[in-house]
Order: sequence, then structure tokens, then C-alpha cells
Amino acid sequence: MDQPTDFASYPFPHPQDTRSSAPHWHLTTEPLVDHSIAACSLPASHARSTPPSLPGLHHHWTSTSQQHLYLSAIFFAIGFSAISPLALAILGRLPLDVAAYLLIWPFLVVWCVLGILYPDYGNLALRGFVIGLLASLFYDGMRFTTIAFGHWDDFIPRVSMWLLHTHTLDWVVGYLWRYIGDGGLMSTAFVVGYCLVKPKLDVHLAALAFGIAIWLGLIVTLLLAPHSREMLFPLAPLTFSLSLLVHIFYGFSIGLLYPIFIPPGALSKQFKLLSTWYTGGVTPEEEENAYLHAENQALREQLRIAIAHIEALPHEWHARKQNEQM
Repeated sequence: MDQPTDFASYPFPHPQDTRSSAPHWHLTTEPLVDHSIAACSLPASHARSTPPSLPGLHHHWTSTSQQHLYLSAIFFAIGFSAISPLALAILGRLPLDVAAYLLIWPFLVVWCVLGILYPDYGNLALRGFVIGLLASLFYDGMRFTTIAFGHWDDFIPRVSMWLLHTHTLDWVVGYLWRYIGDGGLMSTAFVVGYCLVKPKLDVHLAALAFGIAIWLGLIVTLLLAPHSREMLFPLAPLTFSLSLLVHIFYGFSIGLLYPIFIPPGALSKQFKLLSTWYTGGVTPEEEENAYLHAENQALREQLRIAIAHIEALPHEWHARKQNEQM
């Protein structure tokens, strides 16, 4: 004769119990965890372990790409803070020393402040400056060759006359302006802008276009300046071609040196730095880890509740059976 089945050993309700009353604890076919869980649906104790300023990263009035554009614009202005006074002096708008005081020194202070507040961005600008110094050296290597053949004169030392208001050429002052002010700072503008904006154009082509753009600015200055022939050089087919050639070589040198000084992936720290400031010292990686930790805690809590449901089922069933026998 078959023995009755001991349903007490089963962790689910009695199969012959057809009453409509449901047990206090019940199983569900719903998934234990909704993988699309949002941060706002987490319990308050598990919501986020990050500072209150964290939402500012997502709801700030400027995005990260806009911040990069602003920084690129600032360093672009810094990069052209030396060539602009020179152009103003050649055009006869302002004396070179006055224009230098008005434009160069304030932008150098801005660079120092940015370098102190954001060391990685300052390091990036410094690398661009070194690239510009080397590119200017290559540029002058070709220019000195054309000067040696007598194709045109060297007008760089004349900058010292305009800056110091003297009638004596000072080669040191002229070439310091040439390398530090023109070549170095303009390369800084390109390197920071290209690095932060990240255009789809290849860096070699972008640098080449940058060099040609500088040359176009020189040609416009020569055409507009009343004494360009005496101050710089006469604009003739030969000098027109040579000036274009050396500026192409300058841009080509920047594009050649860029991958050496700015290797791929070297800017991950720069991109994290500004976000860290906006989040009160929390980097995007730390924010993501904090959210994953909170989600993991919520998952553990739901699993604990589900296990408690399963463990309570036999006791609940025995309690109901005793109530039926009474």
C-alpha cells in the first residue's frame, strides 16, 4: 500500500490546498534583479556613496566637449599673443612694446594660472611649446639656406629695433622673439587645440594646413602694411614662393613631431582632470565604480530577501497545517 506523501519535506505549499488564501511568503516568477535599474530606484541607503556635488557632472551648464572648446580657444589666444602685436606693429597700429605689454603678459599670466590649476593641461601646452621650438629650428634651417643663396634678407633681427626703439640690430632679442613668441607659442595653440577638439583630419594634414594658414596671415599683413617692403621683405614671386615653402615646412615639422611628444592615449589624465574639478574630486571612473557598488548592494539585498522567502516556506506551511487540525 502506498504511503502518503510527506509534503512537509517540500519547500512549497500543499498541492491539495485549493483555498484562495495565499501564504504570507510567496515565490514569484519575476526576475530577482532588473538589470536596467536606475540610480533613482535604489534604496536611499544604497543610492550613491559619492559626494552631493556629483550630479553637477551631468547637469552642469557646459558639457565636457564645450569645456575642451573653451580651453582650446584660450590656448589659441595665448599661442597668437606674440604674433598679433608684431602684426599690429607692422601695420602701424601700435608700437611693438606697447602691444606686447597689452597682449603677451596677460596671456602668459593666464597660462601660468591654468598650468597651476590644471597641471596636465599645462604639461600639454608645454609639450606643444617644445614642438614649436624644434619646428622653428627646422624652419630656419631651410630659411637660412635660401638667405645664404641671396634670395632674400633676414628680417628677424629687425624685431629688436621695433621692440627696444633702437637703431641697432640685436640678433639675440630678435631670435628670442622668433622662437619663443612666434614658433613656440603658435605651436602651443595648434597642439592643445588638436588634442582637445580631436578633429577627424589626420594630424599631419592638420598641421600642414595650420602652417599654410599662418602664411596666409603673413601675406595679408604684407598687402595691408604701408611699409612692409622695408620692415619685412618685398612681395615678389620668388619671396612669395619661398615664404610659402618655409611655412609648409614649419607645419610639416609640427605634424611630424606631434606623435612623438603626444602619443596616443596620453591625454586620459587631461580629460579626467576637468571632470574631477566639476565633481568635487570624483573622477568618472570613481563615479562609475560607486554606482556599480550601489547596484551590487541592491542585488545582494534582493537575493537575501529571496533566500529568506524560500527558507520561510516550510515553517509557514507547518503553521498552516497546525491551524487546520485545530
